[in-house]
Amino acid sequence: MSNATGSGAREVTHASIVLGVFLGFLVIIFVRLQFKSRQRLAEKPRGDAFVPRAYTVEELAQFDGKRMPQVFVGVKGIIYNVSLEWYGPEGPYSAFAGCDSSRQLGKVIVGRDEINADWTTLAPDHLTTLHEWEERFRSKYPAVGWITDPNKNFVKRAASLPP
Repeated sequence: MSNATGSGAREVTHASIVLGVFLGFLVIIFVRLQFKSRQRLAEKPRGDAFVPRAYTVEELAQFDGKRMPQVFVGVKGIIYNVSLEWYGPEGPYSAFAGCDSSRQLGKVIVGRDEINADWTTLAPDHLTTLHEWEERFRSKYPAVGWITDPNKNFVKRAASLPP
């Protein structure tokens, strides 16, 4: 009789352990999902945090995800509050952060050689590509301002760049 009781107790204990481990894994997964969800929410750009205004190139450069917690990207003179995940310091598109990247987007190049330069002198096929990028930004990210260029440096920089 004691043998049957001992076997049943072992089965209950074994089942309890398996159930406990399973529930533990569920709790860990739930906590990790909650953390990632909150982290993503914190990284999403907030459209209501900024009153649209004019930014100089120097002011825009501050919003690269390093000096300021937000990341701004200029496209055709309009500044968008973009995702830190994609455009921040560790993101795949970090080269576009904190500047007007119209020429790079139009030419589909990643780099900083043609930042903050007049995009209107691009070749027609590059202008078409740039327009597609502009539509993408406009549909995904809130606009927070526009670039002001009182010294006409955009035009001066573009004069030395190939279309």
